[in-house]
Amino acid sequence: MDRLLAMRVFTRVVETGSFARAADQLGLPRSSASKLVRDLEEHLGVLLLHRTTRRVSVTQEGQAYFPTAQRVLHELEQAETALRGRDLKPRGPLRIEVASSFANLMLIPALPDFAARYPDITLSVGISDRSVNIVGEGVDCAIRAGEADVTSFIARRLFAYQTVTFAARSYLERRGVPQTPEALEGHDIVGYFSAASGKPWPLHFARRGRQVTVERFTMAANDGTGHVNMIRAGLGIGQNLREIIAPQLASGELVTILDDWTLPEIPYALIYPSRRLVHDRLRVFIDWTVARFRAPHGPAAAPPAP
Repeated sequence: MDRLLAMRVFTRVVETGSFARAADQLGLPRSSASKLVRDLEEHLGVLLLHRTTRRVSVTQEGQAYFPTAQRVLHELEQAETALRGRDLKPRGPLRIEVASSFANLMLIPALPDFAARYPDITLSVGISDRSVNIVGEGVDCAIRAGEADVTSFIARRLFAYQTVTFAARSYLERRGVPQTPEALEGHDIVGYFSAASGKPWPLHFARRGRQVTVERFTMAANDGTGHVNMIRAGLGIGQNLREIIAPQLASGELVTILDDWTLPEIPYALIYPSRRLVHDRLRVFIDWTVARFRAPHGPAAAPPAP
């Protein structure tokens, strides 16, 4: 029995709640994953997992063994890195999930810097506004907008960006510039709705204690990049983050309106499972992301090269 591999399979089964998902993430046949854990249980003389046709649950002995196995695997990785040399950069796969507009319009343009600093990390970027099963899908971390449910995760707040109301210059030249939120009644509104629930996100405005909400949409998208592109196409007025559309604002293609009305800030956080130890690949990505995007009004300088 490869005891270290068996420990890796066991910890991944605990994290994902499934032999099938654990095997897929580790690149093993499912039968091999099951046998490795059985061999580990025989070696230890205890049952680590309860198996039924529908689910896998952790025994009391498995719960006690899990943090030790996790720590041993992490310390082994650290020891191997130290032996290969202190100047050796992190290497291996890293999978992240990122909201569409942030990924396409901010993260991806900055990734050449990350790739130059860490050429041995194989980065897989999932781009979607849907809610991802981080543990079940083998995701190392996710960057999400809005207040995160962190019951079983660790959340590292990155930044909070200001929402603006905007439209294409061509649309405003054709339809006129509304001076109040109420005037939006005579305009086309491009909204956003949740990819997971289908729930629409209304436009919000506030000034001097007065609140105005616009829930009527002419059309809507459930993808942040698509939402911005619909407005760029002159289809109407909408709201998004100033940093997301900064290049189009600078060029004059897009124009902000109703600037004297306060709009909510949207927080972004980097989230990763609390039951996993942070490996070097994830640690350097977290540090790079925080340094790169933590500025309140635009990207900050990246950290010094390692």
